[in-house]
Amino acid sequence: FGYAATYYLYVYETMINENYAVTVDFDENAKLVVSPKALTITAESKTITYGDAAPAFTVTYDGFVGGNYNDSEAKLTGTLAFDCDYDVSDPANRGVKASGYAITPKGVSNGNYDITFVSGVLNVDAKEITLTWGNETLVYNKTLQAPSVTVGGTVYDEIIVAEVEGKASVVGNDYVATVVALNNVNYSIPTQNSKAFAIAKKVVTVTAANKESGYGEALVALTATDTGILAGDAVYTLSTTADKNVVGTYPIVVNVNGVDKDNYDITVVNGTYTVKTNVTVTTDDNGEKVVEANKKIDDEAAKSEEGVSIKNAIQNVLSASADASAATLKVEIGEKAAVTFDKAALQKLAENADVKISYSETKAEDITDKDLKGAALVIEISLSGASFEGGKALVTATFENKAPGGKKAVVYYVDANGKKTDMKAVFADGTVSFETTHFSTYVVEYVLTGGAIAGIVIGSVVGAAGIAVGVFFLLKKKNAKKGGEKAAE
Repeated sequence: FGYAATYYLYVYETMINENYAVTVDFDENAKLVVSPKALTITAESKTITYGDAAPAFTVTYDGFVGGNYNDSEAKLTGTLAFDCDYDVSDPANRGVKASGYAITPKGVSNGNYDITFVSGVLNVDAKEITLTWGNETLVYNKTLQAPSVTVGGTVYDEIIVAEVEGKASVVGNDYVATVVALNNVNYSIPTQNSKAFAIAKKVVTVTAANKESGYGEALVALTATDTGILAGDAVYTLSTTADKNVVGTYPIVVNVNGVDKDNYDITVVNGTYTVKTNVTVTTDDNGEKVVEANKKIDDEAAKSEEGVSIKNAIQNVLSASADASAATLKVEIGEKAAVTFDKAALQKLAENADVKISYSETKAEDITDKDLKGAALVIEISLSGASFEGGKALVTATFENKAPGGKKAVVYYVDANGKKTDMKAVFADGTVSFETTHFSTYVVEYVLTGGAIAGIVIGSVVGAAGIAVGVFFLLKKKNAKKGGEKAAE
């Protein structure tokens, strides 16, 4: 039977042998059914690279009848075709897929065969890219860096970004950058995917700014400019040996000592700190040079046991007044008092190894000296180990007491015999001032405007052991008589 079909069976008498007595029991419905043979047509799996056109699909056959029939695909009718979603023109159906693309055969038949079509798989492998590393010089910039890398070998208009590991942020010579991933699964990384690189030091120049301040003034803050030190990096500090109390020039040094210094190739330009003489130079009516200077002392510092040195202030004035007809140094002690020395006094004081001035005040409840009992306040200004013989000093102190009606305040110098000399003191704007050639004992009294002493001792300047060492202002009341009359308080 050459075809799958239903065959009916018949018995003809001519087929009976005459030597036999044959009885035929014939069923007119007898038949033979030949069913189609199973034939499997399987698509062969294929592998291509991303970007390739689809290959020619092929199949294998399993089930053709051999022998005299020698069946083959030539016995099939129709045209063998394939269904496959892969399409190089469709971005959604041309990339790498884990499951691949099904290749399903179709289109042929033969009545003698029951055909089963089995799908194959079209696998798309990632395309290997090319990597081109840049040769740029990398310079420290405080961020993670690696050489640039260019991706080549793409087949479509795609932007491929390479992920690089091994980036570095500090100066060094033994770094290796490696491409470890791509942003597109349709491409693969080649075996040669690394690049050795270095990060060079950043070249900068640090220039210290020149600074200056006046003698005795607090030193100003040191600053510098640089040509590119990155924000937050600690690279250098500035230092100077400048002494605010010594006129002169001093170096400002750029010290390369910060924790981030090794990331920089630094050129330093040091600066100069100038402590200027803070004297004021003018000319008098005769055209002669006059030098004036101030020295301010914190009153709390002046209260220390040792006092505050004014030696450098004296030298500062004298150095600027060698050719001056007159020179003064006003030593201000907070807001409490001041002593102004003339040039001759300064020259005498300069002969000493050091000159220290101190200040103290004692309130009434703390006064223990019996000679001062009754004073409301004792203020002392003293010079240690120095005198200003041959010169003059103008003493100024706070004095806010007002004289009673009909009286005035007068400062007297009182010698060892009790003799008084009017110091021609000036009382104005809450202060008292008078000029003296030495520190000794002084008394401030209220006197009647006609000249009679009213009898109230309100201040004095006191010396010790015959040497001028201190100034006292005493505020106290006492009773005094003149011409047998009791003076009013």
